[in-house]
Amino acid sequence: GPPWIPLAFAVALMVWFAAVLAGLVPYLPPLPGIGRTSTRLIGRNDVPSRFLFGITTGLLPCGLVYAALGFAVAAGSAAAGALTMLAFGLATVPPLALLSGLVNRLAARGKWYRRVLAAAVLAIGLWSLAARVTARHHSDSVSAPASHMH
Repeated sequence: GPPWIPLAFAVALMVWFAAVLAGLVPYLPPLPGIGRTSTRLIGRNDVPSRFLFGITTGLLPCGLVYAALGFAVAAGSAAAGALTMLAFGLATVPPLALLSGLVNRLAARGKWYRRVLAAAVLAIGLWSLAARVTARHHSDSVSAPASHMH
């Protein structure tokens, strides 16, 4: 389909996420079945529940995870792939946990903090999308034959 459709969808999701974070609209889980299962499992501390929580959250889309999985598959063996994913987890979980804790602390301070945080998240997300579109547009015009450039 047209290349603008995924971009428009991403912008809509970012705006919705920022509005939820700001407390302007209610939270609706993107995948109700997985969200409901994860919510039930998160409060439990037994090993099977923790394992199932990891499985259900692993079904949620994440570009970085998919990229890491590509490296794991290309590693050549199951052991090398497992080590690749372990390294990815060890490198990403601590900063994400720290960031999550920081966001939760700031959001708990009140409506004004939530709204400033939402605006910052939206601005960073939109900047990221704009940078991606600009980079893609630049690479398309660099790789296009001279007769097709405007």
